Amino acid sequence: NLPAGLTVNTATGAISGTPTAGGVFNATISALNSLGSDSRTLQITILAPTLNVNPPALNTFTANVGTLSATQSYTLTGSDLTDSVGVRAPQHFEVSINGTTFSSELTVTPLNGAISQLIFVRLAATAPAGIARGAISHIGSGAPPRYIDVTGTVSTVNPSLSVSKTTLDPFSTVVG
Repeated sequence: NLPAGLTVNTATGAISGTPTAGGVFNATISALNSLGSDSRTLQITILAPTLNVNPPALNTFTANVGTLSATQSYTLTGSDLTDSVGVRAPQHFEVSINGTTFSSELTVTPLNGAISQLIFVRLAATAPAGIARGAISHIGSGAPPRYIDVTGTVSTVNPSLSVSKTTLDPFSTVVG
């Protein structure tokens, strides 16, 4: 039996289609002509690319207008990947793979089809006062996309003034 989504052209022997699930499948291929017949087992391996994020959510970010929030992180993992994965932050957030250089998006390249990458996230210093929210997207390599929701609160800074003495000593001066 062929994997679901694949068919065989009995005249040419061509297998075509798009498989609907990953796994290892055994199909029996038979041939018959005037000289006889024969059957062989064909093993077909269908890769099913996957992406995951852990933890699935981050704590609420907080910052004052014009300043960066504290950085949080999560791990992006993937398997059976054939190409890079794009990581895109929502408006007012930034992502990084080294915790130093942040941007609105980045690319993670698998090694031998796998990814295990720590991703750093922060609220950008350009975020306006109020609530910022959205989802970081992870898309590519044929895997179903994954999203991680992020929320941040940006506060205005209320200036404060403090006085160390409540009264002053009398002033005195000399004319001139």
